[in-house]
Amino acid sequence: MNLLRLFRQSLFSPGAACKRTLARNTRRLLPLAAVLLLAATAQAQERRTTHDNDFRARFSFALTKQLGQRHSITLDEELRLKDNWSQLDRIYTTLSYAYDVRPWFKAAAFYVLIANDRGADRSMEMRHRFYLELTASYKTGAWNFSLRERPQATLHTAYVDPAVAAKTAWVLRHRLMAEYAVAGTGLKPYVFVELTQTLNAPETVGNYLEKVRSSLGAKYAFNKRSSLEFYYRFDYKISDEPVFDDFPTVDYISSERESHHIIGLEYGYKF
Repeated sequence: MNLLRLFRQSLFSPGAACKRTLARNTRRLLPLAAVLLLAATAQAQERRTTHDNDFRARFSFALTKQLGQRHSITLDEELRLKDNWSQLDRIYTTLSYAYDVRPWFKAAAFYVLIANDRGADRSMEMRHRFYLELTASYKTGAWNFSLRERPQATLHTAYVDPAVAAKTAWVLRHRLMAEYAVAGTGLKPYVFVELTQTLNAPETVGNYLEKVRSSLGAKYAFNKRSSLEFYYRFDYKISDEPVFDDFPTVDYISSERESHHIIGLEYGYKF
């Protein structure tokens, strides 16, 4: 109401009085405008972005037991290196059960124990991961196309500030893949793209696209029991975290962008 009265006085005062009234009211309005501008600026969260590049490697061994025609269980051990292959990153121990629901549809459940290197003191944090994989495929000639959906939960055993990150982080991963079987060779080159989106990021940040992964690789079957897989993957990872100046007011959003070039090798054996 005060603002409206000031504008009316400025607009409808005659002649010189109008100029004097406009000047007086402008002087009154300027401090108020400054306060409103500062308030709007405070509401806008600043985003500070950092970038990092790294060359990484993964080596794994998978042991699979067939339980009839449709069922199987797999134990997989994987070692991951970071910092241009100079430091241990993580060790994954994965136990999974897979069921071929239909020739074109497969479901699998996974439990993963992750030993995660914490960096400075070289200690390891244990994490527990659970996820499902639902894969639909379509085969035409030597080509096989598939779409995989993976809801995934990772439980952190170390302390996590709930204002910064969830103790149990939920994500949803979508993968689109194409494979080609080279006749008479046992070789299957493939390419895929995978997107990962957060499902329970802090409200101060909001859910976002966390990772874009692209991969080019090949699987080679020596025989019905043993196989070898070699691949290159490029991961573009985004980690957004709120930084508080005076809780609960967010000072800015720290956005870490990482580009990972990954070379991987896996040997698999079925019995």
